[in-house]
Amino acid sequence: TFILGYLAIVFEDQVDINKSATALMMGVLCWTFVGPATGMSFKEVVHALDESLAEIAQIVFFLVGAMSIVETVDAHKGFSIVTDKIQTTSKRELL
Repeated sequence: TFILGYLAIVFEDQVDINKSATALMMGVLCWTFVGPATGMSFKEVVHALDESLAEIAQIVFFLVGAMSIVETVDAHKGFSIVTDKIQTTSKRELL
């Protein structure tokens, strides 16, 4: 299931299927087969899924907040303080 989903993501242009849809279906199918394949009970699978979703939600909420701050600073030209000080156009000197 994982390998087929991964291949569908890799060859997205050829199969005309959205990466997000493929990734969501791959996740659902992988979690569907985790329980029976490992001998976990339904409650154990739900608990493991809850933990995974909680971790993903923490990352997503952090990224949304960080992106909002960056977008607000950029909208008010907050990065111009730094970019105005850069005089060189050489990539080597910038590093």
